[in-house]
Amino acid sequence: MMLKTGSLDQFMNVIGLKIVSQLAIIHEETEAGKSIPDITMPVQAACAAVANLVQVGQDTANASSDEKFKQEMNVALEVVKNSSVNLNQAAHLLKDGSSSLEARNILIDGTKGILSGTSDLLFSYDESEVKKIVRVCNNVKDYMPNASVITHEADYQTYTKSVKSAVDNLLIRIRARADDLLIELNRQLLKRSCINIEDAVTSIESVLKAIIDDNQEAEPLQNSRDSFVGIVCEELEEIIRVLMLPFTETHDASQDHSLQNTSLCHDFDKLRDHLVNAQSDKEGYRDKLIENVVSKGVDISKKCDTTTQTDIANNYNSLQQHNRNLKDNTDTDPSAQATKKEMIDIMDNTEQVMQKQLAKQIAENFADPGSIIEELQNPAVLKDNEKTKLKCAEFVNLSDSLASTAEDVALFGSDKLNLEQTEEIRSASRKLRKVAPTVVNAAMASSSNIENQSIRQFSDGIATQWKDTASSLSKYVDGAMDSHTLIAASEEAVEKSANELSEAIESSNPQGILSKASDFAKHAGRVSTIAKREVENSEDPIFSLKITEDQKALENDTVDLITCANVLAADTNDQVAKDNLKVKKEMVRSGVHNVRKSLSDALDDEVEQATEKVHELEVADVVKDAKPVIPRIAEETVVEEVPVPQEPVQREELDEQIPDYLTNPIAVNNFIDCFLPTYFMLMKKSITLQLSSYKCHTGYPYFTEAARSLRRETSRWSDSDNDIIATASKAAGLMGTMSKIVEDGSDVTRKEIIQTAKDIAKISDLFVKYVEEIARKCSDKRMKENLKVLLQRLPTISTQLKVVATVKATAVASGDEKSSREANEVLVLNATNLMNTIKETVSAAKAATIKIRTDSGQKVEWRRNPAPKFY
Repeated sequence: MMLKTGSLDQFMNVIGLKIVSQLAIIHEETEAGKSIPDITMPVQAACAAVANLVQVGQDTANASSDEKFKQEMNVALEVVKNSSVNLNQAAHLLKDGSSSLEARNILIDGTKGILSGTSDLLFSYDESEVKKIVRVCNNVKDYMPNASVITHEADYQTYTKSVKSAVDNLLIRIRARADDLLIELNRQLLKRSCINIEDAVTSIESVLKAIIDDNQEAEPLQNSRDSFVGIVCEELEEIIRVLMLPFTETHDASQDHSLQNTSLCHDFDKLRDHLVNAQSDKEGYRDKLIENVVSKGVDISKKCDTTTQTDIANNYNSLQQHNRNLKDNTDTDPSAQATKKEMIDIMDNTEQVMQKQLAKQIAENFADPGSIIEELQNPAVLKDNEKTKLKCAEFVNLSDSLASTAEDVALFGSDKLNLEQTEEIRSASRKLRKVAPTVVNAAMASSSNIENQSIRQFSDGIATQWKDTASSLSKYVDGAMDSHTLIAASEEAVEKSANELSEAIESSNPQGILSKASDFAKHAGRVSTIAKREVENSEDPIFSLKITEDQKALENDTVDLITCANVLAADTNDQVAKDNLKVKKEMVRSGVHNVRKSLSDALDDEVEQATEKVHELEVADVVKDAKPVIPRIAEETVVEEVPVPQEPVQREELDEQIPDYLTNPIAVNNFIDCFLPTYFMLMKKSITLQLSSYKCHTGYPYFTEAARSLRRETSRWSDSDNDIIATASKAAGLMGTMSKIVEDGSDVTRKEIIQTAKDIAKISDLFVKYVEEIARKCSDKRMKENLKVLLQRLPTISTQLKVVATVKATAVASGDEKSSREANEVLVLNATNLMNTIKETVSAAKAATIKIRTDSGQKVEWRRNPAPKFY
């Protein structure tokens, strides 16, 4: 059985939000002596739905062999049943006109019990389902090493049949679980592990067959077998780790306040933001940021040339010295502002230098990674054992360079690289490193037994797996880099190889001609590949047509160049062949230039269109020594008073009919089979794990910082003719109200708590609607997908916020300080996540606007508001 979040939304909207939240407000109004409407019918309907859920839960517990699960389930069921009784009793007391303390206490106890009991029930159920999958994972992991004893055909058939059946069934369950997870990154991690397990199991079958058929040299094959068994076991351990993660735990850099898992670009942005907006650094946040940018930058610069390494080191020394100087001055005095400007200039320069160096490494290492592995599959090479060893050494070096360069790209980061794409790069790099030794083992085994078809089949299969991984990695890396910089670096590599080809032609060296022509063609082919990927990523037909035309011409000229090189190598005295190769070389150079220019012109046009959309407002000159205007959430946010109604509130939500799937035991049985209680994990394990990250002696600094950050982002742009900024600004204002609730919980009403959460959810839904329109018309597929991933988070977080606000309201009503404090922690977590996601979405939406054609009818104007100068 698998629980799904979609159905949980329905269940909680009916039970937890539309009924329980209103009951908390009713409790508050009875305290004020107001008249209360008859709530017996809707409460009875809700209790009937809960009773059916309890029945299904009881049946599930009775059928389980997990004693811990049965115990936890029975306790939760008892709480839910007692709470239903309390709600019914309170409803009848209130109907009879009683607003006594007893009636109010019974009402709030029942309300609180329904929420907490259902939470415990669903959490226990989900945990038991995870444990079932984990047990199967461990069983498969324990069985895999039996591959080491397979030496005969009968054993091979038994083993492979057992493994295939067990793995296929397990992966079905894991993929189903992945589809139900709310966090996109965790979903991707599970699905990627499933793919890696499938590939490894296929390779194990192939290598075992080769071992059985090989009568001469088994050691390289045995090493490959053990390597793939290890891969399966490692991936299963990773699956178990992800399955056991609490709901809110990911590798999300926006939620990781240790700064250890963020990219260098992310840290640069944080540091710039801190320098511009922070008046002081009492908490030492700036020091931590600088420590991180230096540490990560040094790691990346190790692969740069000596001159670049020296330049980067000097920049970092200057950055650290400026930071020390800041400590001797007040952050707002003129000299400190000048120092901050110099620090930002240093970071800008360092970032540009590193990006160019990474692009250069990509152009060199990713020119044609598949060619060397094709040589390892060439029988002419494999027949020569020494030549095979030489090619294997070259292959290992290349494989390591590819993985290392890609890891640096992920560490460096960029505006085009989101969390999921970063993990894709790192995962593909790890896989490339793991598969590379098995490619070498297969090549050496083939070299020792060239006629063995089983070995050859295994070798070809593992080579294909490596090439596919390298191709995916190349695609991920290209997508992460600035297109201008990448194309420029690739053209530079083409020019270098063109000069080397010219020298080979003049020297009349046949081998040199073939070798340099091949290198030249590889770099030109790299430019062609980048162009094709840009076309694949675009939904703009005019752009695609122009780039495809230039790319095809370059591709054809490159093929012709290799033909001309072969003709000249056959007879280096053939002057006609020499002239033809020179002409074709220039045609390829020209073709590379045309592709680069077409791509650059298209990007420049987009920027020009964006500049026309971003209207700079005329502002008065800022006095040179004026102090910076520092946004403050307490000063900028106006919290409106919630009016107290004179008459009883009409609660239409209470009159809504309970869905059929909650009023029938059979339907409920199907219902519980298909909804996931991940929201309620927030109320359990996540609280203690997240608490240490969000709470310190100054209160809730990350909540306040996230609120200020969102306010700063929205204040940069005018909300005139920009619904995205308008709604994001409203969300920022509502966060001020939420901040007041968290900090001054004793002074707010239950109604205000619930209404604020509802208002935030509504404005989030509206924000999603406006951004979805941008995503729909954006012609860049990567940007479109990035926006969709971001938008998937918002409804989930806002729904969680409503649930937790209801818990907070019931805790306030019952005087339960512990529950109120825990709810505060989760409110902080949800609100912070929501603000960070909205801010990230605003930036992504602005970037995507550039990729919308002017004739699309989309009218979103990004008019920049005047920004205060800090220097």
